[in-house]
Amino acid sequence: MIKGILFDKDGTLIEFESTWHSILNAVFKVLDEMGYPADMGLFKKHAGYRDDGFEKESAIQYLSTTEIVKEWARLSSKREEVAVKEIIEVFEQVTSDDNIDVTLLTGTVDALNYLTEKKYCLGIATADTMASCRKSLQKVDILGYFDFIGADDGVICPKPHAEMGELFCKRFNLTPDEVLVVGDSIADYEFAKAFGGHFIGIRSTYSNLESSVPDEVKRCDHIAEIIDVYQL
Repeated sequence: MIKGILFDKDGTLIEFESTWHSILNAVFKVLDEMGYPADMGLFKKHAGYRDDGFEKESAIQYLSTTEIVKEWARLSSKREEVAVKEIIEVFEQVTSDDNIDVTLLTGTVDALNYLTEKKYCLGIATADTMASCRKSLQKVDILGYFDFIGADDGVICPKPHAEMGELFCKRFNLTPDEVLVVGDSIADYEFAKAFGGHFIGIRSTYSNLESSVPDEVKRCDHIAEIIDVYQL
């Protein structure tokens, strides 16, 4: 029986492509002004960034912010330790900016209201930093639904490592078999497998999830459908 649900954030609860395209546009603008113009092409290629969106399975979709920053620092023309410090500060600055729009996906609030009323334990497992995650959830007024947030805090291992799932189980005294992971990427599927949870995939145009997981893996178009699929 499912008792707890761990949601990925971007692409599952919040629209991924427009949100992160706006964030990276702002990040690139600031970095350009800080003296990184010669590195911008390398940063964009690594992130899977295109003028009209993102490549499928782009790094920005599944790598943690820390992992992305470390790789950009390695690619940059500045000293690596200096670049890490500067780039992470830019990400934190941009993602906390109230002018960056965040859009909820269809059915998110109705589904969260229903699951809360039914007393399910709800959590987030994201590659985003803790500060950025909390800020985006606050912007769309859904932070209060979650009693657990697993994010890139520099300590917890990022998905697909099992640690966030294990911590969620420990927090609510659940077994892995009582936890459902809802996500839109292959990393989310591998994360659920790693700690022994159930998984349902959110279909998207920017992920190869549909063709990369076994046929028996459940899929849906938005999170409201998980209620019927799992008879929650």
